[in-house]
Formats: sequence, structure tokens, C-alpha cells
Amino acid sequence: MKFLILITLISNFETLFQKCDYDSILKLSPKTPYDTVLYMRSAVLLERWDKIKPLIDSILPDSVNPSYLPYFLQYLINSPYDGKGSKFFEKALSLYEGTEDYIYYMWGLYFLENNRIDSAISLLKPLKTYNQYLFRKLAREITSRLMQYREYQKYIALKRRFFLSGTYFQYAYIMSLKGTGKPYKTLLYRFLRRHPRSPYTRVLITYLDRDSPRFIPALYYGKKYTRLIKIFEHYQPDNDRYLTFYIKSLYRARKYKKLEKAIKKYAKRLEDIEDSELFLMAGVAFLRHNKIDKALSMFLAGSQIDDIKNVTEFFYTLFKHPEKDKKWRKTLLSYRESFDGFLMNFYSGLYFFIRGDTQNALHFLERARYLADKTTDEIKACYYLKKISDTVSIEDSMYLTYYNARSGALKIDGNQNLVVLLNNYYADYPLVQNATLFRWKLLYMLGGYRTVRKEVGNNPRSMLLAAKMAEKEGLLGESIFYAVKLLPYVRQISDSIGFPVDFLKMYFPLTYLPKIEKYSTMFGFDPLLFMSLTREESWFYNKAISPAGAIGLCQLMPYTARKLAGDSIDVSTTSLFNPDINIRLGSFYFTALMDTLGSVPLALAGYNAGPRRVKRWQDILGRYIDDLDIFVEFIPITETRGYVKRILRTRRIYGKLISMGVKP
Repeated sequence: MKFLILITLISNFETLFQKCDYDSILKLSPKTPYDTVLYMRSAVLLERWDKIKPLIDSILPDSVNPSYLPYFLQYLINSPYDGKGSKFFEKALSLYEGTEDYIYYMWGLYFLENNRIDSAISLLKPLKTYNQYLFRKLAREITSRLMQYREYQKYIALKRRFFLSGTYFQYAYIMSLKGTGKPYKTLLYRFLRRHPRSPYTRVLITYLDRDSPRFIPALYYGKKYTRLIKIFEHYQPDNDRYLTFYIKSLYRARKYKKLEKAIKKYAKRLEDIEDSELFLMAGVAFLRHNKIDKALSMFLAGSQIDDIKNVTEFFYTLFKHPEKDKKWRKTLLSYRESFDGFLMNFYSGLYFFIRGDTQNALHFLERARYLADKTTDEIKACYYLKKISDTVSIEDSMYLTYYNARSGALKIDGNQNLVVLLNNYYADYPLVQNATLFRWKLLYMLGGYRTVRKEVGNNPRSMLLAAKMAEKEGLLGESIFYAVKLLPYVRQISDSIGFPVDFLKMYFPLTYLPKIEKYSTMFGFDPLLFMSLTREESWFYNKAISPAGAIGLCQLMPYTARKLAGDSIDVSTTSLFNPDINIRLGSFYFTALMDTLGSVPLALAGYNAGPRRVKRWQDILGRYIDDLDIFVEFIPITETRGYVKRILRTRRIYGKLISMGVKP
């Protein structure tokens, strides 16, 4: 009887972990070492350090299970222990041969969290002998802390002792010299000339006291547009690169009247500068002053370089100003034979089709097919040619390939084993030793998956092993990362026989499907569609944080999440790491978008670009475009257009896998 109870407990923990239901695991009490490992792993993934602390308090370092140590170390880094943590690190060094580099690195972070900077510095020497990458990473963390506390002399000594080089360490050195009152201007000027695009330029540019054209690039990337404009206008340098920065600075500083004059003044020089962004900025500037024809001229000039942003902005402006349609339709027809890029011909074809001119639509799309230099572009042109007219003679395979990709008719072989295939076709790539696999497993436990990526390299067999290990540790994003890298290798094998199911499960994980189905039933949406959205947003990294501050699986902004949650959920960064909470709030938000915007593609666009923008597009484009496929093609934001297409493609593939009986 006891044996049956034990098996039930283990299976409960393991089943819940395989479903990524970490929150439910933390509500249980672990009874066995295996339960405890899964319990602590769940706490680490959700950053619930309060759940690990009682375990540390009850377990002495002398008798600690080796499987527990990685999670204790993660706890110590993120929620420092009361000075006893060094015993755990010493224990880890003695137990885990081959992972000394990462243990030293985490030990250094532990010291820094406890403000023991000298102790962290003492670990740099042994770490340097094991791993240069982690040595520089820890040195950077130490440097950041020294700069924060204005320990400039200590950093200068550290840089000289370890010969630290690179833009960040050079930046810190300049700031340290300035902080100690030593001469630093020569180094400052050299840095700004050599590294104008460095992220530290914006700080250092404030100490520049010279007006010279040499610093124009640094001023531009440092966002000192007004100063750059004054320098350019004073010195009038005969340099096309500086002229480009000048024009762009006028746009960034919103000096649209000056920009208009500059375009006229430097028109001849600008003709020889192939920078599509200049045309885009000029066009937007003209739109600000309601000079529609001039704006369209600028967008059209940029479009002839086959720049997607100029192309979509050109047609979006035409849709927005229907009174200009007749004039510019004639202009487009005058370029019938001279457009030599795929994009302009492709979008001109769709535009004429929307306007009811099928003959010219077919002409431009045929030309687009002829000019396409990529298979996908050619297939796309064929898809719309066939959609416009069934009488067009197109090889069925060309049309059907694109159609099948959109409908999910993916060639899949459920009998092929990916491990066997890779071993047979890529036997010349050596398999890693058991010791290396053990090291990778520990690095995953310690949060060092970026180090694993570096060590895996481009070995397809190693990628597969690392991916399967990542999936077992609950790092689905890492599994997708390796699947993306493996795709070219698998495609070489699978073009004739079809993709193995186990590869597609790695590329398109189904792990969160039960949880998403729970909320799809509650809110009434397609679970596979929302899972495709979640995959696109975060690659199933439950702790993903975007540069804009969006958090978790569904990439929710904290403000939006709090608004959605009301008083029912205490929203914080930690709580949004919880898959259950994040999916629940994301589902509610997506349902609201569906109700507001009325269709799947529009709701997806709203999730990415915001519902207000989509409503504006709907008001402008919706007057002319009924076909949602074509509507998506004319979305003016490149990122959003690609985002919607990828999610719809992924939804089809998920549907195909489910129809074949593939289970999470």
C-alpha cells in the first residue's frame, strides 16, 4: 500500500512538471528526493524563493543531496542567505567536477549581492583559468558595482591587473579617470570617434566640449540632434555620410520645415545616396505639412530601392487619401515596365486588383513573379495570381506549395525517428561525452543555458541532445531555439520523406495546450490559435521580459495586466512569471480584442501593435479591402505584418499535428 502511495505522489509531481504546471506543484508537499528536486525546480522557474528557504533551513550543507545544490545556489544568488552561502559553493565545487567555471561565476554573483566586492574580485583569477567568457561576464558585473559605488581607484587597479579590454571596460575607465580628476579627454575623443554606435556614447557625449564634424556620427547615435544640426550648418562638410546624419537629425528633432528646405537644397547629392530611410523620413515630414503629393513622391523614390517600409507607406497613404488615387494610378501605370524590384510590382498588382483593374493587377503580379529572386516571393506572387484569376496559367506545384503552407498541409512522417536520422546523416559530427552532458544538465539547473549554447555550437547531434535536455528541465524556449537551428539539417533529410513528428513537437511544443484549453473553454476562443500567439510572443519562456517591459508567456505589460486582473489577482513581476496567471490574463485580453476588432487577423495585429492602431487601419483599409489575406499584406508596420502571418502559419501546423493524433 505504501509503495502504491509513493508511486502516485511521484507520478503527480512528474506529470504536473511535464505539463509546466509549476504552481500546482508548489501547493504539494514533497515526500521523496525526486519530489523535492521537481518542487525546487518549479520554485526557481517561478522565482518563488520563499518556497526554497524552508528547505535550506532544514538541510545541513554536510548532508545535502547533490541534486538539491543547483537550486540552493540559484536561491542564494537571487535571495542572498545570511552569510553561510560559501559552504554551499564549496560543497558544489567538490561535487561537480567540470562545472567549476559556472560555480565560480555564481559564487561571484553571490558575493556581489552581499556587497562583498573584494571577495568577488578574488574569484576572477581562478575563473579566468576555466572560462574566459564567464570571466569577462563576472568582471563586467563587478565593474558595474564599482561604478555604482564610485570606487573609481579600485576599478582602475582592476582593469590594469586583469588587462580588461572592450567598449564597456573602456567606457568605465574613462568615467573612472573623470571621477578621480585625472586627464580623460584624449581617451574620450578617441572612444567617440572609434565607437560612435556604442550604447555608452549617449553618456560620454555629454562630456564632449568640441564642435567638430568628426563627432557628427557620435552625436547622432548619442541622440544629440540639435547640436549635430548646428555643427553641420556651421562647417558645411562635403561628406555624404555627414549629410545623411544631418537629414535624419532634422527628422528626429522634428524640424520638418528645415528638413523640407534641406531636401530641396541637397537634392542632387541625395540622389546618389541609396538610403531608403532618408526617403521615408522625408515623406513623413511632407505628410506633417499635408503635402501629400510630395510625400508620395518620396515614398515612391524609396520604393524603387525595393524597401518594404517605403512601399507599404506609399500605398497606405494612397488608401488614406482617395482623392489622389486617379493621379497616382496613372503614375504607377507609367512605371509598368520600369519597376525592377519584386515588392513594388507585387504591391502594385494587389493595389490594382483592389481598385477593380484586374488586367493591370495580373500584369504587375506576373512581372513580380518574373523578378522574384527568392522561391517564397515567387510562390507568393503565384498564390495571388491564382486567387485573382483561375485562367492564369501557373504550374500547380508553385501555387499549391504556398497554399499548402498556409493551410497546414505539411508533409509529416510519423515513422521517422529524429535521433536515428541525425545519427545516420551526420555521423561525422562527434557526439559529446557523458561528462559534457552532465555539465550541460547542471548548467541548465543553474540558469546557464546561454553557456550551453556557446558550447553546443553548430553540431546537429549535440543540438538535439541539448534541446531534449532543455525540454526536460522546463526550458521550452531553449528547445525551440535548437529546433530553429536544426531546421536546415532536418530539411536536407526530410524534403522527400517529410518532417519527423518528434522534430515538429520540438519546434512547436504542445506542452501548454491543456492549460490553454482550460481558458479557451472559459473565454471561447481557439486554443491552438492562442498557443500559436504565445509561442510567437515568448517561445514559451515563462520568465521572458521584453525590452519594453512586457512579462511572461503572453508578454503582458504590467499596467495592462493590473487593469485586466482588477482586484482578483495581485499582479507583480513574480506573479506574471506564473504560467497559469499569465495565460489567464492573456486569454482575457485576447478575447477582448476579438470582441472589439471582430476577426482573428485583426485581433492578432491588435495584440502586437495595439487596438487603436488597428482600428485606424481598419477605418482606412477596410473601406477598400474585403479579403483578410490582402488586408494583412497592407498592414503598414513590417513587424506586425510578419507577426500575424507567422501566427496563422503556426496555427495551421498545430492543427495538422492534432489531427494526426499528436498529444502534449
